[in-house]
Amino acid sequence: MQITVVIPVYNGAKYLAETLQSLVDQTLKDFRVILVDDGSTDNTLAIARRFQSGNLNLEILKQQHRGVVAARNAALAAVNTPYMACLDSDDLALPGRLLTQLQQLEENADLVGVSSPAFLIDENSKQTGFQDQPCDPGTIRNHMKWEDCIINPASMMRTNAINKLGGYRTALEKAEDYDLFLRLLDVGDLANHYKPLIQYRIHASQLTSANRKEAKLAACLTQLDAWSRRTYGIDLDLEAASPEKNLLNHFEQILKSGSLPKIPTRALRTFASVLGSLEDRKTATNLIYKLQIQLLRAFKPGAAFKCARHFKRARNNPT
Repeated sequence: MQITVVIPVYNGAKYLAETLQSLVDQTLKDFRVILVDDGSTDNTLAIARRFQSGNLNLEILKQQHRGVVAARNAALAAVNTPYMACLDSDDLALPGRLLTQLQQLEENADLVGVSSPAFLIDENSKQTGFQDQPCDPGTIRNHMKWEDCIINPASMMRTNAINKLGGYRTALEKAEDYDLFLRLLDVGDLANHYKPLIQYRIHASQLTSANRKEAKLAACLTQLDAWSRRTYGIDLDLEAASPEKNLLNHFEQILKSGSLPKIPTRALRTFASVLGSLEDRKTATNLIYKLQIQLLRAFKPGAAFKCARHFKRARNNPT
């Protein structure tokens, strides 16, 4: 047995049976599933136990409600196979997913993780679209500087690589997967298969303005941390304050270093948008002004203009 599929779940009764059935239907049969129930209060456990008594090699771990990062790390601690595959409790693995990714990793020793594009489905499991992703490791490495292009519930990674990095980091919840993938790029390559291997569910709770803001803030912290680590060999202290305070502090630190103009313009535009949405308007305005000055001094007037425009747009439309 070479693969363990990890599923964190909290009150996931609505879709869990469909998700677990997609694993029963895999063409590869020799794998293990670890489901971590994060303190569910609905029928989640009963549904999981029904599959456990069937033909799915399923282990159920229970914990008090501590969040998805704690659930992922609890599962990771129990993984004893060379590869760990992720799947969310509302998404569906297409039948050939596990076998395809196992072959991809076995044939490419430089890869520490793989993922794929995805078919998008709605709350009724109706296909609504397609999310494409770059496939080539070099393209992915460059793209990840400004945007996550690895779909976490479609990913499979080498377990020893994740363990060496310490697993998922709680301080970056909402972007814990992006953070892990960026740290994996420090030790190897990532790739996406050319064809979709999951059905990725989009529903209303994912689309709230509060969730979008939190996710953007966490993604910016993740990018700043990766930049600091790769430029100076220093991990940012992400536990010291609130996410917003952390972002402002670390953005100011990197501004002082004078290295922000080296960060891709697409990433800087994202930073500018998040700065524009923060509650500490005075500090954010001061930082965006300093960023513009640095970009102009680096002969990047286009980047300075784009950052100012994204900052202003976010300031005028905070949701």
